[in-house]
Amino acid sequence: MITTTTSLIDGLKANQPEAIERFKRHYVPVILKFCRDGCKDSKSAEAVTEQVVRVLFRRMKDFSREEGGSFRNYIKTIALSQINDFGRKQNALKKRLERQEFMEQFDRFLLRRVISDLKSDTSIQSKSWEMFFMHYEDKVAVETIADTFGIAAESVKKTLGRIRKKIQTAMDE
Repeated sequence: MITTTTSLIDGLKANQPEAIERFKRHYVPVILKFCRDGCKDSKSAEAVTEQVVRVLFRRMKDFSREEGGSFRNYIKTIALSQINDFGRKQNALKKRLERQEFMEQFDRFLLRRVISDLKSDTSIQSKSWEMFFMHYEDKVAVETIADTFGIAAESVKKTLGRIRKKIQTAMDE
């Protein structure tokens, strides 16, 4: 069985450059392999490996052979913890994005429903709805809409504002 020398451990605790280089040469490939076994892809494994090394150096002063045994087991414990943390964070992010997507879809559905109901409102002319859809769905600039309808850009802005206000009021109800 290969053991880590006391001089390497003491050098890491003292933040000695040669000990750090020796550690990187001998242990980072081992950590990366371990992380590859526990992560979905290489990119994730590399990110977790970097985190393991950061945590290890931050906690190096706490390592003691008497308390936990081998240095490799100490590294594996940190690596396993970081792999699990990474997985939890990825799952939480995925769930948050799914919730956000659901809410956006729900908002779009609700907006379409409100607009559909408001289209029967006779106080809003069909030309106004046409301007609204040109601007918000087709992403046509206000100035272009004004030119198309032969009116001032300020009139288009007022029309869009009036419809937005009616939609917001209806959605708040």
